[in-house]
Amino acid sequence: MAGRLTVSFEDLVRGFEEIGVRPGDVVFVHASLSSFGYVDGGVDMLIEALLAAVGPGGTLAMPGFSFQLTNVPSPVFDVRFTPCWASKIYERFRLRKGVSRSHHATHSVCATGVRAAELTATHSVTPCGPESPFR
Repeated sequence: MAGRLTVSFEDLVRGFEEIGVRPGDVVFVHASLSSFGYVDGGVDMLIEALLAAVGPGGTLAMPGFSFQLTNVPSPVFDVRFTPCWASKIYERFRLRKGVSRSHHATHSVCATGVRAAELTATHSVTPCGPESPFR
């Protein structure tokens, strides 16, 4: 696209390495796709680049925020089906095979990789409490 920075898979992986992401790391991503420029391959390419940066021994985590339930009387949260509200990146990530999600109605966390089960196994009643993935 003319006038916009086009970012490739290689650019993303190199950029993640430059900011210190290493194979085997646990990385929690809170991002907007537009902040990267024009990503060749879109959301899926961004997620693939993040997974490549942490490697098969790492863990990638993202918010699973479902703030749409905040003002709903007697909200129903289903860890498998309640969509992520905050970002297309998070929703696409949530829907990937092998992604686990913590059990918090509004501030869940989605993760995949070596430590995903550990990160999403418990989630305190308070969104960012001591028994949450945010610890």
